Amino acid sequence: MAPEGRRAHQPGMNRARPGAAFIVEKTGAQVVPVAIVGTSDQFLPDAFRFKHPKVAMHIGKPIQLPPVQGRGAERRRSLQANADQIMLSIASMMPPEYRGVYLHPEDLSCPEE
Repeated sequence: MAPEGRRAHQPGMNRARPGAAFIVEKTGAQVVPVAIVGTSDQFLPDAFRFKHPKVAMHIGKPIQLPPVQGRGAERRRSLQANADQIMLSIASMMPPEYRGVYLHPEDLSCPEE
């Protein structure tokens, strides 16, 4: 599952959407973070030219997210914080140039309702 809601076409992580955190909350499942590097839009053209593009997959240790708190806007902020926690664990396994918005996590702020 892509916490960003879609595959990124360029290197650099986008802000997570809260859907992954919502599913984790409903199921109580642990999250196994997986970082995949080398699958940008240049991957297929390089592969068709037999350039052997390098792809790396890093699998992290399972994480347990904290319970989602509150209702309404507070609940949405809690889900977003959990989604960001998933992405931060993925970002920690990626080179800095792939971290995108998670390069400086202190800059993340939850959208106000």
